[in-house]
Amino acid sequence: MHSDTGSMPAVPGLASAPQMRAKLRLSIYLRCLAIQGSWNYEILVGNGVGFCVEPALRELPGGVDGQPYREALARQSVYFNAHPYLAALAIGALARAEVEQVAPQRIERFRTALCGPLGSVGDRLVWAAWLPACSLVALLLFGLGASALAVVLGFLMLYNLGHLGLRDWALRAGWRHGIRVATALGHPVLQHGPRYIGLVSAVLGGLALPLAVHRAIGGTAPLTPIPVGVAVVTPLLAAGVISRGVREGVLSVECFDPRSYATDRHRTVDDRPFGGGPGMVLKVAPVAAAVAAAQAAWRARSMKASWASWSPANWSSSRARATSSSMSLKLGVPPTASAKAWVLTTNSENSMLFRAPMRLANCTPA
Repeated sequence: MHSDTGSMPAVPGLASAPQMRAKLRLSIYLRCLAIQGSWNYEILVGNGVGFCVEPALRELPGGVDGQPYREALARQSVYFNAHPYLAALAIGALARAEVEQVAPQRIERFRTALCGPLGSVGDRLVWAAWLPACSLVALLLFGLGASALAVVLGFLMLYNLGHLGLRDWALRAGWRHGIRVATALGHPVLQHGPRYIGLVSAVLGGLALPLAVHRAIGGTAPLTPIPVGVAVVTPLLAAGVISRGVREGVLSVECFDPRSYATDRHRTVDDRPFGGGPGMVLKVAPVAAAVAAAQAAWRARSMKASWASWSPANWSSSRARATSSSMSLKLGVPPTASAKAWVLTTNSENSMLFRAPMRLANCTPA
């Protein structure tokens, strides 16, 4: 017994996608770049969608003078709201549905259903993820010493590379899936892209912020290696009295990262509270080591220059006492009428440095 299992009639919009001609795809793609040109408060980007779909509608029976063309164009030029970049996903799907002459009621329902998802997915991917990431890359270029032109061009090239690529993918995916385009919204880039881009942005922010502030306040030497703590003190260095002191050279700021003084493999600086409970606390050893290192660095830099000027009467005595030290010095130098000497004083017990416009001889502790 023979059973006829011939193919069932194809459901419009569900059959395999016909090949989109390159000229048609280019025409629609270029029009997508101007989709917001007729944006208004009444129908938002509705006119833009009709404008983008119009090249495909010319292939309907009767061409631009036929009734199907006029009805389809009117149907596609009503209210529509979506992210301007992901709108190409709807445009590709709607163009295919119109060319395949899917039932008008079905097209209208499909068109309405696309507004919400395309808007929310596009906002998360572009405005909340891609745009901030590109801005942080530009900030990093600035912090690394790039010129203003290089920063602007770097931002524009990176941002437009992503945004133009997204439009192209969306148009192709919309045409390929047709009215089943909802499956394209499950693409990993759309679903997980914002989260991964956000992680990359966090790293970029940690690198770019201290470098950019370092350059903005007039720093000349490269800030390498970059201590993690710089990101914490950058607001203090950007404005206020501390910023003014740094710019004028009155003070300097140095950060000490407790992780640099941790001794375990993972450089851990926090641990759970003794006895359990929620939260984390800092370990004593790494913090104490960082504080000790900061104190040692401060003592090493605590020497300050003071100008000591003696008249010939003062030089008649062979003993001169440093102004900030309890150490007396015997200067075996014959006095002169214009004798002046630099005395670098310090609270350190074992170091004393002299620079003088004259020759010092037999300089020994008294």
